[in-house]
Amino acid sequence: MRNYKIMESNLLYSEFIKEPIKILDVGANEHQEEFLSGLAPYCEIHAVQPFDKDFFKLKKNQNLKVPYKNLIAYNLGLAESNGKKVLNITKHSGASSFYEPNKKIVERWRLPSDKSFDVEKKISVDCITLAEFFKISNLKSIDFANLTANASELDIFKGAGNLIKNISIIKTQVEFVKIWENQEIFDDLLSHLRKYGFRLIHFLEMGEIQKKKIRGKAIFILEKFNDNDRLLRAAVILVEMGLQQEAKWILMDHGADKKIYEKLLTSSLGKTYNLAKAIYKMNFCVKSFTSHIWPLEWIRLKVVKILKKTNFGNSVSKISEILKLKK
Repeated sequence: MRNYKIMESNLLYSEFIKEPIKILDVGANEHQEEFLSGLAPYCEIHAVQPFDKDFFKLKKNQNLKVPYKNLIAYNLGLAESNGKKVLNITKHSGASSFYEPNKKIVERWRLPSDKSFDVEKKISVDCITLAEFFKISNLKSIDFANLTANASELDIFKGAGNLIKNISIIKTQVEFVKIWENQEIFDDLLSHLRKYGFRLIHFLEMGEIQKKKIRGKAIFILEKFNDNDRLLRAAVILVEMGLQQEAKWILMDHGADKKIYEKLLTSSLGKTYNLAKAIYKMNFCVKSFTSHIWPLEWIRLKVVKILKKTNFGNSVSKISEILKLKK
C-alpha cells in the first residue's frame, strides 16, 4: 500500500466526499497515473492484475505522477467462479485473455501482418469471484469499477451476484463482435446489468471499421441509491469525467436541490472558475457581433468546436450550466 499526503489545494470536492472514493481497476497496469487523475487525492485504488509481468510492473511503479491516497495491488484474476483458469498470453500482452482469440474475426479486423493476438503461451491463474473479492478487500461498496478484461467482463459481473448493486458506476470494455472464442458480447452484458438496475449512459473509445463497431468502452450507473454519501461520490465522479448532465440527472432523480449541483460544478472548477467565466462571457459578446457576418460566425463556431474537445472547454460548459441554474 502506498500512502500520500493529500494537498489542501487539491481538495476541491471536500464538501461532497466524506470518505475515500473506492475504485476497482481490473486489468490495471503501470500507467495507473492516468486514471481519474483529477480525483487522485481522494481515491483508494484496488488494482487487479493476473499476469505476473504486468503485476510486477504495477508494483514497481513507485513514481506516480498523481498522488493517489492509496493503491493496493492484487495478483489474481476475477472470474464467474473460484478456482484456477488458463490465461492465454498473446504476443501483445494487451490482447491476453481467459478466452482464446477468434482467428476468423481477428483476421477480418486486423492487418494480415498483425500478430498481436497470437498466443505465445498459456499459464494457470488463481481466480476468485467479485463477491469473494469484496470479502478479502473488506470493501462494502465500490464507487467506480473500471474493467479491461478482454471478454471476461460479464463473467466477472456474474460472479458478483447481488453484490453488483454495491457498485455505483461501471466503466467496462465491450465488444460488438466475438473477438475471442465463445465470448458474450455487448447485448448480453447490457441485458445482465439492466436486471440489476444499471443504466447505460455513455460510450467512448469506440473502435470502428467504416462505421462497423468492433469494440469500445461503455459507462453504466446504478439508477437507485439508498446512501446519500454514495450518491454524492457518484456525482463527483461523473462531473470529473465530463458527464455533468448525468450528474445533474442522477441528483435530481433522488430529490437533490439544484443548489447542490451548482456547488458541485463550482467546486470542480477550482481556480479556473474566473477564467472560464471570462471566456464564456467573451464568447457571448463575440457572438452578438459575428452572428450577422457569416464568415466571422463560421470562424467563431469552428473555434468553439475545437475548444469543446479540451478540458478547458468542459470548464466553460460548466460555467454555462452554473449561470443557467442561477436564473
